Amino acid sequence: MKFRYDINALRALAVVLVTLYHFKVPGFAGGFIGVDVFFVISGFLMTNIICKHSAAQPFHLVTFYMARVSRIIPALLGLILALAVMGYFVLIPEYYQKFAHNALASLAFFSNYQYAAESAGYFDLAAEENILLHTWSLSVEWLFYLLYPIVLYPFLRKKYHIKVVLWLMFVLSLCYASYLLHTNAKGAFYFLSSRIWEMVLGGLVAIYPMSLTVWRSRLLATMGWLCLLAAVWFYGVATPWPAYYALLPTLGTACIIAANTDYKCLKWVWIQYLGKYSYSIYLWHWPVAFYGFYFVSVTEHIPYFKVWAIGSSLLLGALSYYGIERPSAKWAKQHTQPHVFAGIAVAMLTLIAGLQYVQQAQGFPQRIAAQTRQNFDYVVNSDPKRKQCHFASGVDVKFCQYGKGKQLKAIVWGDSHANAVVNAVATASEKNDGHILSWTSSSCPTVLGIQSQADSKFNCNRQLQRFFLEVQSYPKETPIIVVNRLNAYLHGNNETQNGQPQTFVYTPYSLRNLQKFQGEIIQGYEQAICQLSQTHPVYVMQPIPEMGKNVLNEELKYSMILHQGLQMTVSKHQHLQRSNLALITNAQLAQRCGVKLLDPLPYLCDQKQCYGSRNNVPYYFDDDHLSLRGARRLAPLFEPLLK
Repeated sequence: MKFRYDINALRALAVVLVTLYHFKVPGFAGGFIGVDVFFVISGFLMTNIICKHSAAQPFHLVTFYMARVSRIIPALLGLILALAVMGYFVLIPEYYQKFAHNALASLAFFSNYQYAAESAGYFDLAAEENILLHTWSLSVEWLFYLLYPIVLYPFLRKKYHIKVVLWLMFVLSLCYASYLLHTNAKGAFYFLSSRIWEMVLGGLVAIYPMSLTVWRSRLLATMGWLCLLAAVWFYGVATPWPAYYALLPTLGTACIIAANTDYKCLKWVWIQYLGKYSYSIYLWHWPVAFYGFYFVSVTEHIPYFKVWAIGSSLLLGALSYYGIERPSAKWAKQHTQPHVFAGIAVAMLTLIAGLQYVQQAQGFPQRIAAQTRQNFDYVVNSDPKRKQCHFASGVDVKFCQYGKGKQLKAIVWGDSHANAVVNAVATASEKNDGHILSWTSSSCPTVLGIQSQADSKFNCNRQLQRFFLEVQSYPKETPIIVVNRLNAYLHGNNETQNGQPQTFVYTPYSLRNLQKFQGEIIQGYEQAICQLSQTHPVYVMQPIPEMGKNVLNEELKYSMILHQGLQMTVSKHQHLQRSNLALITNAQLAQRCGVKLLDPLPYLCDQKQCYGSRNNVPYYFDDDHLSLRGARRLAPLFEPLLK
C-alpha cells in the first residue's frame, strides 16, 4: 500500500487532540477521542497487511508479530527506562513503587485490565497519579495485534468469510460495549472486547474499498473531518464512553480513510512530521503532563507552563523518534528475526528485573530522611483505631469508645469526616474525666433514605435506622455531634475531575435534575437530624475545608527534593463558595430544629486562607480528612459542650 498522507494527518490530529486534552487546554474537552482515531487507523492498516499480503505471498504470523515488536517495544522500553531513572530522584516511595507496578503491567501489555480493576476511572483526577496511565491503549492495541491475525488466518482464502467474521465482531463488540457502559463503565473503557469494534471498523473500510469521483470523495472526507471536530467540541469527561457515543469520531475517521483524498493542506510539512512522530509524542506527552500535575503547587505559578510542557512533549517525541524508533527499525532490518527477538527480549527482561527490585524495595523509602517519613506517614496522622472503629459500606456499624474517663460526654455520629475528628472530641472529654462513643461509616451521611448508584452493598439507610434505635439506650442529655462531608453529597468530590455524587435519595444526580436531587438530599438530612434533636441535644459541624490535593503526599514530595515542605492552603473564599448551600441548610436546620452549629474555620483558617499544613505539620492525612494534629486544633471547639 502506498503512503497515505491523509492517514498520517489523522495520526497528527489524534496525537494533538490527546495531548491538548491531557494538558486541559480549553476547547479540547473531547480530545480523548484521539485514541479512538488511532484504533480505527490500526484496524485499517492491520487488515490491509493481513489480507493484501496474503494475496501476493503466504502470510507469516511470525513476520507480522516481529514487525509489531520492533515498531512498538523499543520506544516503550526507552520511555520506561528514562522514567525509572528520573523517578528515583523525584518520586516519593509510594509513587515510585506504583510506577514499577504499572510499568511491569505495561511491558506485559495487560495494563488496560489492571487499570480497569483499580478504583479510579480514566477520567478521575486520581488517575493523574499514574505516570503510565496512557499505556492502556498500547495494551489494547497489542492484544489486538496478537489475536486479530489468528482470527482471520483461517479465512484468508475466502474474502466473503472474512467479511462475515468482521461484521460479527463489529456488532457483537459494539453491543457488548454498550451493555458494559451501564454495568461496568471502566470495563467498557479499558477492555479489548469492548474496544475491538473500533479496530474492526477500520478493517471493514479496508475490506470494502470504494471507488468514488473526486467531488464525492472530498464530500465524504469533509463529512469525516466535521464528525471529528463535532466530537471534540460536544464531548467531554461527562460523556459516557465509549460504546455508541464513540460512533461519531470513529465513523468520521472511517469516512476520511475510505475517501482516500489528499488535500494539499494535509501534506504540509509540520502536519506530516507530527504524524511521523505521533507514537513517540503519545508516549512522552503524558509523563510530561503527569509531572506538571505532580508538582502542581509549583507549576500552577509558572507563566505559560502548558505551552512549555506541550513544546517539551513534542521535542521529546522527536528525540525518541530519531534516537530510538528510527535506529531500532534500521537495526531490525539489518538482523535476522531471531537476533532481533533475542535483543529485545534481553532488554525487556533486564528492565523487568530492575522494576521488580523497585517494587520489592517498596520504592526505596530510605531515599527520604526517617524523621520526614514519619512526619508525613499516613498511620501516624490518622486515627489509630480506624480499622476497629470506622466501618466500610455494607458492614453493620457499632458504637466504639474513645477516651479513658468514666462519664459518657458525647456521641460522634457521621461519615469518615466524623471519624477524622473523633480523637479531638475524646481529648476534650478527658479533661472532664469523660469518654465518648463514635458511630461512623465511610460515605454514609446522616441522610434518611440515602442509597448508592455505585455500591451494591451500600446499606447506609439500615445503619441510620439502627443508630436511632440504639442511641435511645443512652441518657437523653448526652450530646450528639454530627459531622458529614455535606459538600460532597450535594456537589460531588472536588478531588476527582468527574466527581459526581454517587449517592441519592430518590433522584440520581444529573445537571438536569440538580435542584430536585439536592432538595431530596437536604430533606433527608434535615429529617434525620431533626428526629434526633427531639431526644438529644444535637451539635452539627459546619463543612471542613477540602484541600483538593493529598496533603501528606504534597508535603512529602517537596520535603524529599527541597528538604522542606510547602505550605498547603485553599482560599477561604473558595471554601465558603463551595459550602454555600451546606451553610444555608445548616442555618435553616438550627432555626427549625434547635440544633447548634460548630464552626471549624476559626481554628483552621485565617481571614484569607484555610491551611492544609503549616511549618511541615500536616493538618490532613489526605485531601479532605483532618489528621490527628489537624483535628487536635478543634479540641477547644468541643470543650465547652463537654463540661
